[in-house]
Amino acid sequence: MVNDQSRHGHRVVDVGRSRVRHSWLASPAQAPPLLVLCLSFQHFLPDLPGGDFFGRCVGVPVRLHLSRPPAARMSYLPFGASDGPLLLLWHDSGASRAMRLTERCNEILRLLKAARWLTTSQLHRRFFQQQTANAARKRLRRLAEGGYIVKVQPNRMAEALFRLGPEGKRHLERANTKAVINLDRQPPKQLEHFCGVNDMRIAAEVGLPLQYFFAYWELPGIDWRQPIIPDAVFGVATGRAFAVEFDRGQENIRYFTTTKLNFYRRGLDGFPLERVLIITDRQARLESLAKAVGSTGARVLLTRLDLIQQHGLTAPIFFESCNGQGVKLL
Repeated sequence: MVNDQSRHGHRVVDVGRSRVRHSWLASPAQAPPLLVLCLSFQHFLPDLPGGDFFGRCVGVPVRLHLSRPPAARMSYLPFGASDGPLLLLWHDSGASRAMRLTERCNEILRLLKAARWLTTSQLHRRFFQQQTANAARKRLRRLAEGGYIVKVQPNRMAEALFRLGPEGKRHLERANTKAVINLDRQPPKQLEHFCGVNDMRIAAEVGLPLQYFFAYWELPGIDWRQPIIPDAVFGVATGRAFAVEFDRGQENIRYFTTTKLNFYRRGLDGFPLERVLIITDRQARLESLAKAVGSTGARVLLTRLDLIQQHGLTAPIFFESCNGQGVKLL
């Protein structure tokens, strides 16, 4: 048992056989090195409740401060605190929403602004080609936790969809004060058709020297005044322009060839097209369309959506007729 002492106003815990007693350090020189270096002598240790502590361990919380230079910023750290290199935490131990966005994050936000809804696999093909799908999901989850994007998954069997979130909207509007961004709350009703158009967008961005790409929902914003609205139009660095029609077999083939393709055959005023690309989701539909468009005189190339997803637009996956050999787009 340590004898009861009281000098210099510093209290430590002394454990006896039947009760807890408080004693005072004789002098700072006799104090343990840890207390001398780290514990301010103006702060008293808290009193402990009485009781029988014989043969037991007693723990007292002590706050330590070690003076040293600030830690260097780590460029690969996905989170950045607003006032230092450490990750900010709220009182409930949740991560703060302060994030340091990388250039890839900014590109994801800009693409979601234009594409409106993208699936996990589409974002993986566009931004995480050299990484695993799990790495892509982790990064998307962090952006969602920060409010920059919003994840929507109708059911556990469906692939997750992502749209721009409120923080992402504010971030883009701060970068471009003239931008007015409207956030979608619900996915489009014709989701498969919508995603097929965005598959074409991603393939064009990844594989072509792309100058512009506008989906049908973006054409009113560029003052499109042609008599027909394609599913998408895009141009490449060589000055050639293409129109895209994504056909899922919901229209009669004769109607398709006598209405839409006739407009393309006559040409669009002030907007010359190199080719019209017809994309289907089934081989049987591709062959039926190839037979029907042969007599229209329209400059048409056909392919399947899965070929675009697997091989991109630079592979010889396009056909001019049902019996033709695959050709390249450019």
